Amino acid sequence: MNKRDAYVQKLKAQLDQWKAEIDRMNAGADRLGADARIEFRKQMDRLEARREDASQRLAELGKAAEGSWEDLREGMDRAWGELDRAIREAASRFR
Repeated sequence: MNKRDAYVQKLKAQLDQWKAEIDRMNAGADRLGADARIEFRKQMDRLEARREDASQRLAELGKAAEGSWEDLREGMDRAWGELDRAIREAASRFR
């Protein structure tokens, strides 16, 4: 397995973990009050959109030529960090 393939596999696994975390948070939404549930739904919609964007970027990275994927990696790492922080913040706020 080359570096790019290993990197893509690692990020795919992280996407799966984030999906599971979002699903856990959604499962607990029933216990929230009405106002909190509205804010929760807005935040979950934003998280899901960001997760979908990350998934699309990952697909592009997987298709990138061996010599050019490193150029995409920096942007991907930045987007990944932002999504990770957003999910952690949501998880701490809505648990």
